[in-house]
Amino acid sequence: MRGEMWNTHYRLQSTVLSPRMSQKYKPVQDLESKHLVQALLRKPDDFSRQFHRYSASLAFSLAYGKRLVTAHEKELQAIDAIMRNFTEAGAVGRWWVDIFPILDILPRYFAEWKRISTKFHKYESELHITNLNAAWEQKGWNWAKLYKDSPFSQGMPDLEVGYDRTCPCLLYW
Repeated sequence: MRGEMWNTHYRLQSTVLSPRMSQKYKPVQDLESKHLVQALLRKPDDFSRQFHRYSASLAFSLAYGKRLVTAHEKELQAIDAIMRNFTEAGAVGRWWVDIFPILDILPRYFAEWKRISTKFHKYESELHITNLNAAWEQKGWNWAKLYKDSPFSQGMPDLEVGYDRTCPCLLYW
């Protein structure tokens, strides 16, 4: 069962990551590159934020059909929050349960990692569903629409589709 599920998710992600499909992304990459150069010419000392905006906007444009133009959009702030949460949750030695796995039997009240991970998952899940629903309403093509129409996603919960849509974007962040 697990192998079948993994293969289904792999096939779904492969639809947007194939060499043939990646050739179709050149116009988006070109547009974002031009925006980056223009922003760097205007404010050369702001290069870190502009490269961050560039990579996030490229991924967001492909995934959801929406560009991130200013580097101050709430979507970019949400992505940054998810990355901070991931870093916090995955820090080596952060949780005693990483060293002593037997602690995982503790009830949620005594297990801070369970409460925090639930909070992080809720935030991330709501964001994925919100972005997915918005992408389906966007004009034009995006990965979310391709995933929705894919035979590989039929019967798959929207949240799983949302997480699958995110995985290729991690290549850009």
